[in-house]
Amino acid sequence: MLDSLSLSGIGDQVDKTELEAIASKPASNYVFMIDNFDALTKIKEELAIKACEGRYIVLWLGIVDL
Repeated sequence: MLDSLSLSGIGDQVDKTELEAIASKPASNYVFMIDNFDALTKIKEELAIKACEGRYIVLWLGIVDL
């Protein structure tokens, strides 16, 4: 059974409203928006903690130019 779902939006083509609708509530605790893969280093510790707590993490890619 899914306990909670964290979502990370990467890039400028991500629909934040869609992620917030999918994520566990409150969405402000479970949706992470970053500009690029390099920015993952800034939130990696928080994502690791959530993963260890048994939360599912999905990276949502919205990058136009790779």
